[in-house]
Amino acid sequence: MQHIHHKINLQSILDLSNRLNETKDPNSILNLSLLSIIGKIGLLRGSAYLIKSNKLLLAVSKGITHKVEDKMLLENVLNEYFELDNDNNSKTNILDSDTISILSLDEFNTSLFIEEDKISNNINILVLVNNQNNISKISYIVPFYFEDNLRAIIVLNKKINNLDLSYDDVNYLNLVSNITTTALENSLNFESLLIEKSITEKRNQLLQTLFEISKDYSFFSNPDNIFKSFSLSLMGQLQTTKFLVCGMDLRNKKIKDNISKVLINKFKFGDVNNIIFFQLIKQKVNLTNYNDDKDLIRVCINEIIKEFKVGNTEIILIDGKHKVEFDVVLDYICEFICINEVKLIVPIYLQGKQSGFIILGKKLTFEYSDEEIKFIELLGNTALSSIENIRLLEEEIEKKKFDNEIKIALEIQRNLLPKSSPKIKGVDIAGITLASRYVGGDYYDYIKISDNHYFIIIADATGKGIPASILMANIQSAVKLLSLSNTDPAVIAHKLNKLICSNTTIDKFVSVFMGFIDFEKKSLNYVNAGHNPPFVLNSQNDTIKHLSTGNMLIGVLEETNYNSKEIIFTEGDILVMFTDGVVEADCNGKEYGEERFINLIKNNTEKSAQTLIDLFLKDINYSLDKVNEIDNNQYLYDDITKIIMKF
Repeated sequence: MQHIHHKINLQSILDLSNRLNETKDPNSILNLSLLSIIGKIGLLRGSAYLIKSNKLLLAVSKGITHKVEDKMLLENVLNEYFELDNDNNSKTNILDSDTISILSLDEFNTSLFIEEDKISNNINILVLVNNQNNISKISYIVPFYFEDNLRAIIVLNKKINNLDLSYDDVNYLNLVSNITTTALENSLNFESLLIEKSITEKRNQLLQTLFEISKDYSFFSNPDNIFKSFSLSLMGQLQTTKFLVCGMDLRNKKIKDNISKVLINKFKFGDVNNIIFFQLIKQKVNLTNYNDDKDLIRVCINEIIKEFKVGNTEIILIDGKHKVEFDVVLDYICEFICINEVKLIVPIYLQGKQSGFIILGKKLTFEYSDEEIKFIELLGNTALSSIENIRLLEEEIEKKKFDNEIKIALEIQRNLLPKSSPKIKGVDIAGITLASRYVGGDYYDYIKISDNHYFIIIADATGKGIPASILMANIQSAVKLLSLSNTDPAVIAHKLNKLICSNTTIDKFVSVFMGFIDFEKKSLNYVNAGHNPPFVLNSQNDTIKHLSTGNMLIGVLEETNYNSKEIIFTEGDILVMFTDGVVEADCNGKEYGEERFINLIKNNTEKSAQTLIDLFLKDINYSLDKVNEIDNNQYLYDDITKIIMKF
C-alpha cells in the first residue's frame, strides 16, 4: 500500500474536537465526524452507524443510497464480523495482529472479503476487497472503540481520485476516531445522566402527586369524588384513557370476601359481567412485550390461574365457592385482554388482603415504567383505603346516632318500669328486668289501686330489642288504663287480647301473668295468659304450687276467653314470678333450668327477696354494675325479669 506523508492541520482537529464535545446528540457527533472525514480525505460518500441496545442503527448517510437488500447484507456482515454480544462488547481479538490478514466473508454467508489494515496502533481499517456484489460501492469500514466497547462504525467509499488511503489519511482517521469516540462516550454518559435525572424527577413527581392525592382523598366524604379524582390521576399522570377498576362495593357498607363491583370502567368493549374472573390474577401482569399475540397471552394467563383448578379437574373455583369450567374463565380473560389491548393488570390491597384490581390499556405515549406501575399500585391502595375510611366514618356516625337513640329508648323504658318495689308491712318485695339487647321486651309493674291493693303484672313479648320494647310499651299503657277501670283480671286479659289482635300483625303476641293482690287479706286473683307459670313455695310443707289458670297467649286469637283464680298466702310463703329468660339463662354452657331456680329459692328461704335475685345473678355470672352501660358486653340469651314476694 502506497503512503504519502502530509502535514495535518492541528487547528482544524482542535476546532472539530471542540465542536464534537459541545454536541450532546450522538447522531450529530457522527454527522460532524463523517463530514470532516469526507471533506479532509476527499470522499464522495459515507455512512455512520451507532451501536445501541446491541443493534446497528443508521445515524447518518452522505451520498450512499442503500438498496434494501444491500443494507441488510451489509448489516449482517457488520453484526457477524464484530460479534456483538448482550453486553454490547465487541470481539477484538481478531484485530490484534500487526500484519494484514484477509478474512473470507464466506463465513458470513456472503461473497465479500474483508482486509484488516492495521496501519497505526490505535485504529483498524477494514478494507472491502473482491467486492463482487459491489454493496453501495463501500470500500472502507472504520470501527470506533471505547475500552473494547464498540460504539460506532463509519463506512466509506473510494476516494475521488480512486487512490488508496494515504498514511496521513489514516492518521487523520485515527485522530478523528479518538476524539469522536471520546465525544460519543461523553454524549452517552450525558444521555444516561439525563435518563437517570428524568427517572428521578418522574419518581419524585409521582410521589409528590401521590402525597397530594392522599391529602385530597382525606377531605372527600363521598366515594364518587374519590373515583373521579382517581380517574383524573390515571389519565393525567399516566396518559391512559382506557382502564377498569374493580373492588368491593364499599359504598354499600358491606365488606365481602369477594370482589364483586366494577367501580370505574373506561373500556369500550367487552362484557364486564364476569370481570370477577380477573380476581384469580394475584400478581402484577405486564403484557407490554407480548405485542397483542393471542397465543402468548393465553399461555401467560393459563400459567397464572391454573393453580385455582379443583384437583386434577378442569373446574375452577371463583370466590372459593362458584364452580366454572377452566376454559370458560381462560377464554373470557384472554378475550377481554385482546379486544381492549390490555397492557397491565395490577391487584390492589386493603389491610393486606386483595380487595380489587386495576386493568389498564395502552398509554398514549411510551410504555409503563416500573415507577408508574408502583404508582398505580399505591394509588389504587390509597383510593380503596380512603373509601373504606369513609365507610368506617359513616358507620361510626351511625353507631353514635344509634347509641343516642338507644339511650333515649332506655330512658323511656326505665320510666315505664317501677322505680322501686312497694313498701308493704309484712311483705318483702323485689323485682328486676334485664334486657338481652339494650332495650328489652319484658315488662313488670305494680299498679297501685289503694294502700294495700295492687295490680301486678309480668309479661314477655315475642322477639327481642326495639320491636319487642315498642310492643311492650303499648301493653304497659293499655294495662294501666284497664286495671284502673276493671276489677276482674280475666276481663282485663280479654280486652287486652282484642286490643293486641286488632293493632298488631299475627306474629306479635305476648305471654302475660297478672292479677289483683290484696296484701291485707294476702290473696291474689290472677290470670295466666300463656306465661311461664309462677310458683308459690309453701313454708309449711316446703311444697311448690304452680299458678297456671288462664288461657293462651295474648294476641293469638281475638275471641279468646280467659279464666281467673284466687289463691290465699300464708305467712312465710314465697311467690316467684319470672319470664322464660330466667330458666333459659346460660350457666357454664347449660340452661339454668326451673329446677335449679326452685332449689335456689328453697335453699335460701331466710334470705331477703333482693338477695334471692342477687344470688341468681351471681349464679349466671352477671354483674349489675354494667346493666346501664350501652356497651355492656354481658351476654344474655333472652331478657330476664322476675318478681319475688315473701309473705
